[in-house]
Amino acid sequence: MYVDRLRYEEVQNLAEIALSEKEEYEFRLHIRLEPKSESATCEIDLMRGNFQVLGTVFGILGVDKFGADIFSQMVYGSRISLSIGLLAAVLVTTIGIIVGVTAGYFGGVVDEFLMRLVDVLLSLPWLPLLIALVALFGKNVFYIVLLIVLFGWTGLARTIRSQVLSLREMAFIEAARASGASRPYIIFRHIVPNILP
Repeated sequence: MYVDRLRYEEVQNLAEIALSEKEEYEFRLHIRLEPKSESATCEIDLMRGNFQVLGTVFGILGVDKFGADIFSQMVYGSRISLSIGLLAAVLVTTIGIIVGVTAGYFGGVVDEFLMRLVDVLLSLPWLPLLIALVALFGKNVFYIVLLIVLFGWTGLARTIRSQVLSLREMAFIEAARASGASRPYIIFRHIVPNILP
C-alpha cells in the first residue's frame, strides 16, 4: 500500500510508484532538530550528491508486490542447492577418478575388490537410506552430500576403469614403462590426462 499526504491508495507493485522510469530523481532530506537548551547550537553541512540505482527499472527479473528484487531472492534461495550440487559433484568426480584409475591400472585383486564394492553399492537403494538418515540424524545438508557422494561415484569409477584398461595396453604406456618410468609418473602424466575431458 502507498500513503501520501492527500490520499491512501492500494497498489500491487511498489516499483510502479518508486523509480518507475529511467530518469534523474530528486531526493529530499528533511531534518528537524529540537534543541535541549537555549544555548545549544547545531551546524549541518549538506553537499549535493548523486547516486545511481543499478540494474533495470524493475530489476533483472522484476520485483514482487513489495518492490523487492526477485533476482536477489532467487540467488539467495538457491545457495543451498548450488552448494550441495557443486560439493557433491567435486567429491564424486574425485573419488570416481581415484577408484577407477586404481582398479584399471593395477588390476588383479585390487580391481576385483573395488569392482565388487561398486556392485554392492549399486545394489543398495539410496532413497530409503536418505529417508532413514534424515529420521535418525535430522535435516542436515552434510548427510545429503554424504549420501550422494557415497552412491554417486560408482558409475564414474566403472567408466574410468574401462578407459584405463584400454589405455594401459597402448604403445606410449608400454614405452614409458620400458624407459623406467614409475607407476605414479605413468598414472599422473599419461593416464589421467587422457581420461579427463
